[in-house]
Amino acid sequence: MGVASLAWAGTTGKLSGRIVDDKKQPMPGVNVRIEGQRLGAISDEQGNYFIIGIPGGTYVVHANLIGYAPFVAEKVQITPDFTTELNMTLRARPSRSARYASRPERPLLQKDATGTTPLHQPGGHSEAADPRLP
Repeated sequence: MGVASLAWAGTTGKLSGRIVDDKKQPMPGVNVRIEGQRLGAISDEQGNYFIIGIPGGTYVVHANLIGYAPFVAEKVQITPDFTTELNMTLRARPSRSARYASRPERPLLQKDATGTTPLHQPGGHSEAADPRLP
């Protein structure tokens, strides 16, 4: 009888959970993937996700969403025929635009300039602009 029950035993398990931000708000659209497997999921509007068909074993799970620091869970144990629950909290990443603000090198209009101004053409050639042309 023991052999028959082993024949019916599964070889894969399930990973599920909920993803929230540091304010406990649900995070939709988070990419969840299992390292070393071609398995993953995207969290729904309530931040819930699930991945089925994961071979039994120990894995590293990654969660990513633009604007948030990546989440990595190591040593996640998947047991065949069972569901492993992994809830995650993503933390906002500081905006990079604040550090890399672009500034013009010179004013767009040079009020004290008179006469012709050289224009740079593609290919490195310069021509003088004719102030008589509209």
